[in-house]
Parts: sequence; C-alpha cells; structure tokens
Amino acid sequence: MVTLTIGGTVAGTLLGTAAYMAPEQARGKKVDKRADIWAFGVVAWEMLTGDRLFQGEDTVQVLGKVLEQPLDFDRVPARFRKLLGRCLDRNPKDRLRDIGEARFLLQAPEVDNTTSSPTIPISKHSRWLWPAVVTFLLLVLTPATSFTSASTRPSARHSSTLCPRRKKSGPSTNSRSRLMAITW
Repeated sequence: MVTLTIGGTVAGTLLGTAAYMAPEQARGKKVDKRADIWAFGVVAWEMLTGDRLFQGEDTVQVLGKVLEQPLDFDRVPARFRKLLGRCLDRNPKDRLRDIGEARFLLQAPEVDNTTSSPTIPISKHSRWLWPAVVTFLLLVLTPATSFTSASTRPSARHSSTLCPRRKKSGPSTNSRSRLMAITW
C-alpha cells in the first residue's frame, strides 16, 4: 500500500508506505526525523509481536488506523514497552528527540516484575526472533548514537599559527623550510 506522487514531493501530498507513516505525515503536515522514529517503532513492534501493527483493506483504512487505532502494548515484552511508547506517541513532540535516546531506554532498569506480560505462544520462529530483534536494534542504534554523541559535543576551536622554525644543527637541516605550522 504505497501512495506515490509524480514529479517529486510537494507540500500536502503523501509519499510512503501507509502502515509506517507517522500520524503527522498521514495528515500531510510537515515532518522531521521524528517521523522516522515512528516508523522505527512500528517495525520494532512488528518484530517483537510477529504481527502487522496497522492493517486494512486499502490505504485509506490503514491511514485511519495510524491516526486513531489504540495501541496494545501488552502484546510487547515489558522491557520494550516504554521505548515503543515513546516511539509511537502520536504527538511528535512527545516522541524520542532522536533515535540515540532509545539506547538509554533499553539500558534502563526493568519495570515492575510483578506485572507479567501475557503468554505468547512459542512458534518455531522464536529461536531466531530475539537475536534478530537485538541485532536490528544494535545495527540501528549504534551508528545513530555515535553520530548523535559526536554532533552534540561542543566543537573545539582550531587555530593555526605560522612560527619561525628553530635552526637545527647538523646535515638534516633544510634551508628552505623556515616556517612551521602549529595547530591546536
């Protein structure tokens, strides 16, 4: 279910796969990187549950569910509920600021263990499901956090100065190189 535009994107038009569109994108509003965080949340939810999050007979039905369907986080393992709740918040201002924050939510201590998640029948695919989810999250989060942490560091001031080179004694002194660059 893809909505396409011909001739590139135009404000107010839809471009993308309906089931992974953020609500603001489905409404034709301006989107930013938080729309990608929504799509990440949808993919992660689907990987963790084994089911599609938003389904419908056509694109209009799917978009309607993206905009209004209540999300059942009880189907997701407790460890991932907070992360997916922040990724799939319909208000983009309440979503993760950037995907690097997901690492911190995954590293947070587990929530109350007295509330148990419902038992999900184990399928023959369950042996590879968890390694696949962890690998996916690591592949997505590792480069994102490296980029985020590098981009949030205060930039160092770099400066160069040309200084007269001290004369060296001995045969290795080059008479043409009288200046030396110092960078800090």
